[in-house]
Amino acid sequence: MPDSIKDKLIRLERILDATTEGWWEWNTETDQTLHGAGWFKMLGLGPIEGVVSNSLWKERIHPDDRVRAIENQQLFLKSDDPWEQEFRMLHQDGKYIWILSRGKVLYRSADGEALQVGGLNINITAQKNIQKLNADLVDKENLVQGILKVSLSGITMYDFMAKRMSFATGNIMRDMGYAEEELVHISQNFYHEVLHPEDQPKMRDHTAKLIQSKPGQLLECSLRFKSKQDNYHTIMLRDSVYSRDNQGYPQEVLCSAVDITNYLTLKAKMDENMKFIHEMSFKNSHEMRAPVATMLGLLRLIKFELHSPAAVEELINYLDQTVTKMDEVIRELTNTLERKMKSE
Repeated sequence: MPDSIKDKLIRLERILDATTEGWWEWNTETDQTLHGAGWFKMLGLGPIEGVVSNSLWKERIHPDDRVRAIENQQLFLKSDDPWEQEFRMLHQDGKYIWILSRGKVLYRSADGEALQVGGLNINITAQKNIQKLNADLVDKENLVQGILKVSLSGITMYDFMAKRMSFATGNIMRDMGYAEEELVHISQNFYHEVLHPEDQPKMRDHTAKLIQSKPGQLLECSLRFKSKQDNYHTIMLRDSVYSRDNQGYPQEVLCSAVDITNYLTLKAKMDENMKFIHEMSFKNSHEMRAPVATMLGLLRLIKFELHSPAAVEELINYLDQTVTKMDEVIRELTNTLERKMKSE
């Protein structure tokens, strides 16, 4: 015997109650809503079903969604087409869950007023969390990409097992004249092909330290790499093991690289200037101040020896020699400063 309509409705209700969907029927004249057990379950109100006031629905909607949801509800009542909207509702545990509510006007009065509305509420919290996670990941990826674009560093993921670069961003190697397709090739065997011969032992030592490094440990090393123009750039590397195999051997190494060639050149220039300043300071404090002190002393003696012309003459000769010496120091200092200015 075919199932009766009542049997089909009972079976449909049981199916809906076994899912995360909760069916509902709203009587607009009494403002009472009949909810299936699924609606109560998704809100943590227990495995029950029954009639509740529509005000309970309004009260549990998130304050930021409430006005929009109620206004949309009134608009939906004027349409005969199925409709849906999303909003957050308060769960019994104090947290909010996302609800997708779908409905349709079932009966209208003679003058077109909606009398009975029915539909489904679906818990879409999991989907919303995934959407938010994906959006957060996109935001973080955009942030990272933005940082990499403005950063002076080049970021590389190095495949330690295959001994080649698996990922790279930044313009350090490109600034050294290498094309995109050349980057993977020159990265083979720890950049042996372009590494300065004198730095080969340094690279081997750095590699050994990476193998023995602790999780999260950061290792630094400065190495010289040959550019396409055959001149060397000094690169500061900051490496950390990103992943290891079951035996703890590095599989991937994350590397940050900064070209410090200009910095080292500037530092050498500053060191040279500081040395020059110290030399000039020494000349000022010793070679110039000593004659001045001598001159002052001689002048004081002349004052006391005015009664003896022979003594005064001798002192004046000493004074002349001192002034001559001071003139030589000043000339040497002036010439040194002029040569320094011309070399800048």
